[in-house]
Amino acid sequence: MDDPAMEELAQQGDATMFATDAILCLASTMPSLLDAERRQSPVPARELAYVLHKSQSNVEKLERLEQLLVQDPVFNHDTMNYLPRDQQYKRAMQMSARVEILARRNKLSEEDTEQLRLIFQGFTSCSASTTLHTLMFIKNLGLLFTDEQQATWMKMAKQWRMVGCYAQTELGHGSNVRGLETTATYVPSADAFEIHSPTLTSMKWWPGALARTANFGVVYARLVLNGKDYGVHNFMVQLRDLETHDPMPGVTLGDIGPKIGFNNVDNGYCTFNRVRIPRENMGMRFSTVTREGKYLKKADVPQEVLYFTLLQTRMVFVRSTGINLGKSCVVSIRYSAVRQQGYDANNPKAKEELSVLDYQTQQYRLLPLLAAAYAITLTGKMVVVGYRSDACGGHGYLLSSAGNLNLSLELMQRCCSLTSQTARALLKILGAFKKTGTLPEPMQFLAHIDTLPSTKSRTKQQWLEPQNYVAVFEQRFLYLLRSYVKKISTEASIAAGVQNNSVDCLKLTNAYANLVIVKTFAEAVQSPAALTTEFLSTSAVLNVVRLLCHLFALTQLEATSGEFMESGCVFPTDMPLIRANIEELLVQIRPHAVTLVDGFNFSDHSLNSTLGRYDGNVYEALYESAQHDPLNHSSDKVALHELLRPIRDEIARSQSRFAPQHPHPEVKMTSPLDAERRQSPLPARELAYVLHQSKSNVERLERLEQLLVADPLFNHEKMNYLPRDQQYKRATQMAGRAEVIAHRNRLSEADTALLHVVLQSFTSCPSSTALHTLMFFKNLGLLFTDEQQATWMKMAKQWRMVGCYAQTELGHGSNVRGLETTATYVPSADAFEIHSPTLTSMKWWPGALARTANFGVVYARLVLNGKDYGVHNFMVQLRDLETHDPMPGVTLGDIGPKIGFNNVDNGYCTFNRVRIPRENMGMRVSMVTREGKYVKTAGVPQEVLYFTMLQTRMTYIRTCGLALAKACTISIRYSAVRQQGYDANNPKSTEELSVLDYQTQQFRLFPLLAAAYAITLTGMFFPSWKPGVLSGPFAKDIPCLMM
Repeated sequence: MDDPAMEELAQQGDATMFATDAILCLASTMPSLLDAERRQSPVPARELAYVLHKSQSNVEKLERLEQLLVQDPVFNHDTMNYLPRDQQYKRAMQMSARVEILARRNKLSEEDTEQLRLIFQGFTSCSASTTLHTLMFIKNLGLLFTDEQQATWMKMAKQWRMVGCYAQTELGHGSNVRGLETTATYVPSADAFEIHSPTLTSMKWWPGALARTANFGVVYARLVLNGKDYGVHNFMVQLRDLETHDPMPGVTLGDIGPKIGFNNVDNGYCTFNRVRIPRENMGMRFSTVTREGKYLKKADVPQEVLYFTLLQTRMVFVRSTGINLGKSCVVSIRYSAVRQQGYDANNPKAKEELSVLDYQTQQYRLLPLLAAAYAITLTGKMVVVGYRSDACGGHGYLLSSAGNLNLSLELMQRCCSLTSQTARALLKILGAFKKTGTLPEPMQFLAHIDTLPSTKSRTKQQWLEPQNYVAVFEQRFLYLLRSYVKKISTEASIAAGVQNNSVDCLKLTNAYANLVIVKTFAEAVQSPAALTTEFLSTSAVLNVVRLLCHLFALTQLEATSGEFMESGCVFPTDMPLIRANIEELLVQIRPHAVTLVDGFNFSDHSLNSTLGRYDGNVYEALYESAQHDPLNHSSDKVALHELLRPIRDEIARSQSRFAPQHPHPEVKMTSPLDAERRQSPLPARELAYVLHQSKSNVERLERLEQLLVADPLFNHEKMNYLPRDQQYKRATQMAGRAEVIAHRNRLSEADTALLHVVLQSFTSCPSSTALHTLMFFKNLGLLFTDEQQATWMKMAKQWRMVGCYAQTELGHGSNVRGLETTATYVPSADAFEIHSPTLTSMKWWPGALARTANFGVVYARLVLNGKDYGVHNFMVQLRDLETHDPMPGVTLGDIGPKIGFNNVDNGYCTFNRVRIPRENMGMRVSMVTREGKYVKTAGVPQEVLYFTMLQTRMTYIRTCGLALAKACTISIRYSAVRQQGYDANNPKSTEELSVLDYQTQQFRLFPLLAAAYAITLTGMFFPSWKPGVLSGPFAKDIPCLMM
């Protein structure tokens, strides 16, 4: 070796470290960690697939159809998440067309074609716009239009000459269909209906496929004959020319804008300006209008049949919810099995990290959801269940992890408008039983409505017997139903009772849903023959699925234990037994967890997730996915041109220019919220003084905000419509301008920091520069000596140095002890060599790392003479100060689009033996001498190295309170303005109720409002820690604070 330093490293045993480029190019040759998981379970995943899909033939059919798509390059979706919104839509259209072409070329039946479409939806992780054509438009056509009407339109629809949408929802009306405002007025002289949008709120808003795809729509509008309103009916309306696809005269169409997800679906808006359609375009199967304008309706057909298409669609959604929850479980359980974090306290000598799935808390979060996925899939019902992305840590918020699945589940959770309909149906069935003594077969348990629950306590083993827990679910439901009946019997009408007791209604319908699923699941696991239509299941499969049934029932019981104890069917002394059973079930299911999710039989292509892939090579997948990001294949210097140079130029000019000081504007306008505000005698201004601690604080915030409001650069109306790279550019421009404004107005350091906080609220998320001011600055001031700060702090404040906090790695998050990046001291060079020895040691997620920062506080393992001294922090230059190009040996990139915060450049970084001076180690807590000796400051615990993270988390407390306050402000103001439904206590009233007047909405929002106040006020009292704390009386308490 010519290089003596390299010779030293080899002698220290570091020659085994791989070069970074080799790490990233070589595929993993290690046996999959998931293989070991699968060997723990004797249950064949294939047999579980037969159970979940009801038969072997169903599984094989699904696989055959999926292969039609997998083999076609059009369905390669590797780059889908990296495309801008218009290109995502275009790709989805190309795929939709290819599905229909493949179905015809392979002469698939209608049933198999529909199945192929469902598989395709799974590929793109959400429905394509054409789904609305096949799922709702064609079904509405077949249900509500006559045979004569269908003779023309059904053929056109199946040949895709007519592409339809379901245009019911309006800007001002959602589930309250009775309140729709669009009109269809019959004009006898023209023998036509005139479709018209009389108000802004009557604009059709949200229908999928409306913005760009559909050329026809089933439009729901109020039928008006001779000035009389006959209520809402459906009409076939041509929206676009069949050849040119241009909007028809009088039809205005557009897109409602980017959404949190599902951006390959073109949800749109539409207004009609007296658009004429033939009289025969009314859906006439159940009611008609004659040539003379007379209204005829078929006898014994309820008006609600008009909404049957929506009911059918909801039934499809119920089934798809089980599948989506299953996908979420596959991703989170496979990733939790692969992800290793922390060490086994039961085996202190163990050097291998634990699988995250071995932690009881993770099992408690995920395995009940797995049980719920099996329950819903097997029963075809739906239960309200929750999260998944947070169970995967930070990686779960990348779109590449299958982020849209969260949105599918969240949307299904929020569909609580059906609770009152369910409650009314239950009351109707109960009323009929009391009159006739008969009940539908599935509702036989209602016969016990007047039977009081058993007062006998159960043993631990008895709580694992299905007949026992099914019985208590029945008794809980019957108790809530009795209480509900008693409450509404005192009301003026059943409708008023449902409205005035809607929280009880919500609890009753949830109890009913729980009962149906628990009862059906318990029946399904009675015998192997009950699980599949082809009787393929074995007792081994049955026993494992039965464990899931027990877990589902007992965790649902535990979640609402108060209701069970209130009803008298469960005693407080039962709860420890139930919890002990849950803990034991987690242990029993744990070996089968990966096999159980394999049973869903999702291919990697269908799952479309970097974290959920079958082979478990998640880190390779994450990195490979990030390489599809165009930002990682361009010379990007936005931070240099839009942030650093403007600030540096301003500082160099050192001119004393002041932006005009505008007082906070007095808002004087007529608002729909004025009446709401008059109801309260509380002055909102005084509440602001409370939440911000003083009047002077409020006025100071307003003054700083006006500095930004007065500058046109901070107009963010178009921010959400920009592609990701432009969002970052705008946020960077704003951050640069904020610093320029602070300099011109000679703001103090405290006011400058506060101005940046105000800016973050403007962009609805932190800009990348927040990592510089919030974490990098603090780390520099806390963990570096005064001599080190003398150079770097000045550079940082002048924005010549822009930093990030590079702690998290691809394979290590909160377990800092497990970090793998190394900092090896080379005495001959008096330098540290920063190196990424493995793929999982790659720095991954730090904000500002991808495009902004030119320095980073890098956390790495200190190695001296082959000995590991644990994790320390080092100042590492990442980019050239003038060109902003990466430094030699440093590889930088963007981790890709996330579910949110896409104006922050979260990045990755690898180091290939990057040399830094010895003095770049953070030396306030410990240092390395010129001779390579480790010297530690007495009385300072090692945990102080992570104190920057603690400071940041303390800041987040108040930030979370304010973020929740923003959400409450939006939702409560909108709920007060939004009107929906009519007051059952005042049947003659023609005005719709404010949504905020509904008890269920108050039950959802007011506790969150209380939490926002609690968190905001609590956050005030957390101290602002200073560097002096390291040598002060609190030093010994830092480890406790870290906990």
